[in-house]
Amino acid sequence: MTLKLYFHPLASYCHKVLIALYEHDIAFEPILVDLGDEKSSAAFRALWPLAKFPVLRDEARNCTVAESTVIIEYLDAYRPTAAPFVPADGDLAWQTRMWDRFYDLYVQELMQKIVGDRLRPAGRTDPFGVEQAVAQLGRSYAMIEAWMKSNSWAMGDAFTLADCAAAPALFYANTITPLGSEHRSTRAYLDRLMARPSFARVLEEAQPYFAMFPMERKPQVSRLCGHLAGRRTRRGAAPSCTPGSLPSQVRRSATPPTAAAPQLPTGRSWSSGCGALPRHRWQKRFRGKALARRA
Repeated sequence: MTLKLYFHPLASYCHKVLIALYEHDIAFEPILVDLGDEKSSAAFRALWPLAKFPVLRDEARNCTVAESTVIIEYLDAYRPTAAPFVPADGDLAWQTRMWDRFYDLYVQELMQKIVGDRLRPAGRTDPFGVEQAVAQLGRSYAMIEAWMKSNSWAMGDAFTLADCAAAPALFYANTITPLGSEHRSTRAYLDRLMARPSFARVLEEAQPYFAMFPMERKPQVSRLCGHLAGRRTRRGAAPSCTPGSLPSQVRRSATPPTAAAPQLPTGRSWSSGCGALPRHRWQKRFRGKALARRA
């Protein structure tokens, strides 16, 4: 398989790229990275010394592509479909990119600031920085609310790069700073994102790892059960909501993590590092080809 994605199923920026891959049904080989494992870490650093994921490797074109937005635009260019993630129209294109940057910088990064502060050693936390991030996140929520009152997706009727960015950003941000009653349009937008087959699949694959989220309040996807009950997605049956379950495309040969979250090392970003997360034996099937990663 010519495309390889180096990722971790808990990492929010990896979610962004996985949504794009699943949305357009693009075949790829998933490479689960564990920066806490010497062999896995060394192999990844040889490919991308910054050791930040996701990273896409295109063997056919001998290209290594980093950064979630760039990866999705790369897919648009070299795995084109009838519905590109960045519209061809000039005005729609710059607006799509603007909202992509908005969700990355003014939702995703703020959320990571709040979560990352929990990983700092005692006496080196940044309460004022967290307070600023929470305040800015509230302003971001207000902007999203105003925009989504008249839009189904970030750019209207089309699902774009901006929605790929919005889905994990809002999902995790809502976990740490819940949307309030004044954010009805934003909550409805998040519900639509979570019900979309591509993101529902990403969340289901990530669910066994949510216990490792370094906050008291863990991410939840159970509310999708009632929302999707009796409905059928465009790919067929609605995603399973059984705790710890994974779609048929991804099968694990080991017990998923328990509810007790392990302590992550200080100073490491949970979203882009995940270096302390324990490895598990994975058996994955994409397009009928098995990929085994063993601890």
